[in-house]
Formats: sequence, structure tokens, C-alpha cells
Amino acid sequence: RNIEYSSNASIAYDTAAEQAVRGGFGFIRLLTEYSDDSAFEQDIKIKRVRNQYSVYLDPDFTEPDGSDANFGYVIERITKDEFERRYPKKESGDFERNAGDHYWYEKDHVRIAERFKRVPVKKTICLMSNGEVMDKEKIEPIIDELAQDGITVVRERVVQTYKVMWSKISGASILEGPKEFPSKYIPIIPVLGEELIVDGEPVYKSAIRDAKDAQRAYNYSRSAHIELSSLAPKAPFLIGTSQLKGGLDKYWSTANTKNHSYLPYNDQDNNSVPSRNMGVQVQPGLVQESMQAADDIKAATGIYDASLGARSNEASGRAILARQREGDISTFAFSDNLSRSIQHIGRILVDMIPKVYDSTRIMRLRFQDDSEDFVEINKTVRDVQTGKKFTAYDLSYGKFDAVVTVGASYTTQRMEGNEALLQATQANPNLWNIVGDLIFKNMDWPGADEISKRMRKTIAPQLLEADSEEAQQAQMQAQEPTIDQQLQEMNIKAQMGKNEASVMKSEADMMKA
Repeated sequence: RNIEYSSNASIAYDTAAEQAVRGGFGFIRLLTEYSDDSAFEQDIKIKRVRNQYSVYLDPDFTEPDGSDANFGYVIERITKDEFERRYPKKESGDFERNAGDHYWYEKDHVRIAERFKRVPVKKTICLMSNGEVMDKEKIEPIIDELAQDGITVVRERVVQTYKVMWSKISGASILEGPKEFPSKYIPIIPVLGEELIVDGEPVYKSAIRDAKDAQRAYNYSRSAHIELSSLAPKAPFLIGTSQLKGGLDKYWSTANTKNHSYLPYNDQDNNSVPSRNMGVQVQPGLVQESMQAADDIKAATGIYDASLGARSNEASGRAILARQREGDISTFAFSDNLSRSIQHIGRILVDMIPKVYDSTRIMRLRFQDDSEDFVEINKTVRDVQTGKKFTAYDLSYGKFDAVVTVGASYTTQRMEGNEALLQATQANPNLWNIVGDLIFKNMDWPGADEISKRMRKTIAPQLLEADSEEAQQAQMQAQEPTIDQQLQEMNIKAQMGKNEASVMKSEADMMKA
């Protein structure tokens, strides 16, 4: 979560999702960067791909998240001067040698590419006597030390895995690398639209592809309507040439551009009054056609007015929700594919984190409610009892998976939950004494946290969490007697003692008598 936060990953997710909706596919990529100009430690970053057509991913991948892709290219177009500044001793490309193919080399620009290739490798893993599974190449240097601790190899087996090699190339030479990328997956993640198989090849549809014909009809009808509307006020006048004698043409030539108070004409020879040719009129059929085309667009995409928050023919809330669900069903492939891609990003992060964050450093932890904490990882600690050294917060231990849930953000959930609590307290005011602290805790205005803490002290201890600090303090206070109670008990005991002594003295006197 902190990697997403520091990378502004929402920008990458939104860009890829928009590209999938508009064009059928988009991409997100992962890379590593130094944490600072004065440090050797690297951080993992989630980056957007601004131009989805600059990425060439293995066309034979079958998983919607691209997890089985075996190679990928990310193309970058830079100026020739920038290329010479970055790589002064490298070839950008040979124009003559690449005759007929000018892709890599232009007059003023050069294309370079990052190349990722997944290579199958074999390694031997060992099952240790303490139940731990380790790579054989890692335990060979410390096999004697493990034997002293009574840890031996129980079983071995050879497994097939992958490593990814990275390099940067031009049209004529290798500019950087090759070197190993810290993951077994290609760090280019596709975000796909609707997938179809046409003639044995995959085709990815955008959300608007089926609405193209309806959009053309809408554009035509609206353009024709606007054209006629713009021509209607400028209908020409029918006037004889003899009616313009005497220099009157200066009035009539500007009749459509100036607001004349009168338009004089020559009425000699019994000329008739000039009139407009009203042949150009707005056709109501074009308006109806554009409305029908707009409805066809909604039907083709499955996105109606209710899905966009606009008022439509639906009158009841149930009808609006039904129409919104209809829009969700028609576009579920896009949100599902984005969720799968984000889940694969989490899977790659789980694979990369132990390899990138492998030194002793302080890491920031970020929780769902945006609160944060810090922890020192990979720190060597000595056990006080045994004196043996071990690594605390070793990120290379354990196997993990990633799960993605699609829904509102934490801020939105908090606001919705707070609104529901307020409605519940209006229906049942007695709830205010039970959940009042939670209502103030979820508010964002200054002082809300302080009010929440004060209200929490007024709540009955049995309603609080058993392990909360407030519940423990309240329980201790309930169990501890007050000073007045203690004094009262002491007085009662003292009085009982006096009475008992008096009774014993009376009995002794009676015995003497």
C-alpha cells in the first residue's frame, strides 16, 4: 500500500483503464528507482504508460493479466542530440543498412527500447530438518554452521522457474545491459477491454466500438440540423435589378450583416415588393433522428442516463438502481480486467519486495485508514537467552498472495458509514450513548478526535472492546473501592472489634462471678 501511495499508482490505474475503455487495451509498468540521489537503496515504483501504442507485449499470452507473457518492449522516441548525450559511444541506427525500414532512425529523432525477456532456469531447493525450504546455492556457504545447530538437509529436488533479463537497445546496438530484473514476471501489465477471438486471433474491443455506427448517424443528423439552422436566417432576397437603381445595392448587400432601420427599393415601373426565399427550413425529422441515434448509442454501450447520474424516465429508486445495474453488467469486463491487472501487480510486488528491500532499512507502513507506522527490516538481532543471532522482519521468509477488492475508497466508506450512523441515531436516540464516539471519530473537522475521546469515557465499559485501554481503565476503576468506601469498611471493622472485645469481657466477668 505504501508503494502505491508513494508512486501515485492511481494515476497509472486511471490512465490504463481509460485507454482500455477508449481503445481496447492499456498498460501499467513496474520499475525500480533509487530512493534518493545520495542513497544506494532502491524503491519499487508503479508507473503509467502514457502511450499504449509504445508497448509491444508477447502476443501469445493467454491470461488476461499478462502473467504468462515471455517478452515485452517499451519504445521511447527521443531527439538525436539527446541520444548522443546519453550514449556518446553507441550507434543509434544505420539508415542505409536499414533500407526501407526507417522505424528506428529518423532525421531528427531516434527510437530506443527497453527489452524484457523471461528466461527459464532450473534451481535446486532443499527441505531442512526444521521444516524450512531453502535454495541450495544459499545454504552451501553456511552448511557447516547449520550443522552445528542441528539443522540438516532432508530432501532435495530440482524445480523449473524463470528469471527476467532487462536491456536497453537501439536499432543497431545494445545500449545498456543485459542485467537481471528482480522478478520472475514481465513487469508490463496489460489492462484489457472485451476480448474476442476472430479468425483465431484475439481482438480487444473498447466500450464504444459497437456504438460507432450510431455515433456516425448522430453526427450526421446533428451536422445537417446545425447547417440548416445556420442558413435559415440568411435566406436570400428575391429582388429585380431595376429595383436597385440609384445606389440602393449598398443597403441590400449588407442586409444580413447589419441591422438597417429600413431597406429602400426602386418602385418605379410598378415593381413588386422584394421578398425572402424561405426555401431553407429546419426539418423536424433531423431532430428526431439525432434523438434516436443517441438512444442507439446508449443501447450499444449499455450505459444509460441513470448510470451517469442523470435523470431519465425512471421514477422510483428501484427502477433507477435496476438501470444502473444494467449498465454495470454491460461494462463489467472492464472493471474486472482492471481488478485482475492490479492483483497481478500485487503478485509481482510480493515477488520483488524481498529482492529489492534486502538491506537493513526503515520502512514506512501505510494502513487502510491512511495511518502509518515505521519498522526496521532485515535487522540482525541476538537472542538474549540462547545468544544466537537472527534476522528480525526478514522479508524473504514466508509465501504470500495478493487479493484485490473493488469498491469505494476508505474515505468514501467512512462518510457513508457516518451518514448511516447518524440516520440510525435519529431513528433511535438511545444509540447516541453507544456509538457517539464512533460518529465523531469518523468526522474530519478539527477537534472531532478530542470529542470522540471524551465521549468514549462516558460509555459503559462492557460496551467497549475487551482489550481496549479505556475498557481496562474503566474496569479497574470499577473494581477499585473509593477512599470513602475504604474508610467506612475500616470503621465497621473497628466497631466490630470493640463489640467483640466488650462481649468477651462480659463473659469473663460472668465466669469470675
